[in-house]
Amino acid sequence: MGANGGNATGRTAAGGGRYGIVLAELYRALKALTFYPEGHPQRAEVMARAHAALRGTLWGTELVFVIGKNGFAASEGGAFVEPTAMTQALARELFIRRVKRLTLLPDVGESDLSLFLSLLSMDHRGVHEAGGMETLMSQLGLTTIWVNEVDLDEIRRKRAVVEQARAAAAHDGTSGDALSAAEEVADQDETPADGWEAGGLQEEDRLEAEAIIGRMEREASDDRYRELARLLSARCAELGDRGEFERILWVLVNLHRHAKSETLSAARRGYALLAFEKAAGGPMLPFLVGRLEERGEERETLVDLFREIGEPAVALLVERLTLAESRNARKLIIDALVAIGAESVALLTEHLVDRRWYVVRNAAVILGEIGDPASAEPLRACLGHADARVRREALRSLVKIGGEQAEEAIIGLLVAEDNLTKRHAVISLGLLKSRRAVEPLCTLIERRDPFKKSLAFKRDVIQSLGRIGDRRAVPSLLRLLEHRPWFGRRRWDDVRMAVVTTLAQIGDPTALGLLDSLAARGGMLAEASAEAAEDIRRRGDSAHD
Repeated sequence: MGANGGNATGRTAAGGGRYGIVLAELYRALKALTFYPEGHPQRAEVMARAHAALRGTLWGTELVFVIGKNGFAASEGGAFVEPTAMTQALARELFIRRVKRLTLLPDVGESDLSLFLSLLSMDHRGVHEAGGMETLMSQLGLTTIWVNEVDLDEIRRKRAVVEQARAAAAHDGTSGDALSAAEEVADQDETPADGWEAGGLQEEDRLEAEAIIGRMEREASDDRYRELARLLSARCAELGDRGEFERILWVLVNLHRHAKSETLSAARRGYALLAFEKAAGGPMLPFLVGRLEERGEERETLVDLFREIGEPAVALLVERLTLAESRNARKLIIDALVAIGAESVALLTEHLVDRRWYVVRNAAVILGEIGDPASAEPLRACLGHADARVRREALRSLVKIGGEQAEEAIIGLLVAEDNLTKRHAVISLGLLKSRRAVEPLCTLIERRDPFKKSLAFKRDVIQSLGRIGDRRAVPSLLRLLEHRPWFGRRRWDDVRMAVVTTLAQIGDPTALGLLDSLAARGGMLAEASAEAAEDIRRRGDSAHD
């Protein structure tokens, strides 16, 4: 079976955000290889996080990325990736090393990932001179990551050959050669440093953080910029130890500006981002959350910082959300969680089963704002929550998310005993323009109601069918329009007026016979029927033109 037939390649835009998060972690790990010296604990931590994110996304099947000049492409079996600054930067690193297709197998190991990123950290000209990525990866014996291979069966065949050769080498006691080659690649481009925070800048190692930012602004060399970023990280750690968080905040704002600058090189943006993440961690995180609650005037700046910090801030923000006393503080925290986006979803989903109704409601609201389709199923369970406020927010969030799962969940509410919930479901299906809901909605409007107790509800159903605009509803609507009850005719005429309006919205010419007949009888219904018939004819004429 070719790679095009794999399950991974069938994934669409629904996973684009998640793949973007994983690729961003890979890019962070790539930058960490050049930012932190060998042996620095942050280097291993970033690599482990990247590997965990990758394994959590593979879901037991291969994942294929297609790389073009403009980034990752959802073509030729490639997974859709939502474009961000970091995914675009990673795509560029792959592209200049002539990697047009990247296949990650489900059992990808941290060792293979580390070696692959080590190759990406080499100068691309050196990669080409050594025979290209395929040659170097083959020499290192990578078996769970493949480049420029289209056929999955061919990948499996080559993997078997590599593993057999590795087993034979282990038996003969010659496997140390491959290990030496791996170490040689991993050691390339390492910058010697007496201390990681100084790294060749001993003459400047007492500069204050503000002065280091100024030097970074003027620096012409990417290597010197990297050393300054390392030094800045160390200085921020010292500021944190002294509790000088206001100064760190100023540094974060400037590092964030560097990381997002289109005028700086991709290498510098990566170094700025790593220094930002280092400075924003530890005791700085609680300070930032407290600042967010207190300073509404800095909202946009702080929300931008939390968007960059991402997943490490989620747990603290969610905890503070449950404790925040003012409505404004809660709104600012919600804004930060929404800005973080898909990285917030897993923890927020856990809070949907919290015993406190307001915690569940807040989680449902934020998940709706984020709009990740993965939230639909957990939110569906909240539609049966004991508190009506939770049910209402879960329903609203499902409408915002949309998609098949959301529609099916809301259609299920059409048989609810609670009339208010059922009415909200009807209105929501209209807003979603759910074609799946047409038949169940038609069943509702044709249900007998001899004492006319549900006429207002019928009008809601009829209006939703108009918003959906599906012609399958027309026969049911015409039967309703023809019906003349023995009593309550004035109230029933309100229903018939709603039917006429909906028929005009749908625009099906099969309704013209009855509408013309009603138009000839006089009265308000006749006038509305004439206008509806004219609208339908006009739409038909414009379609022919």
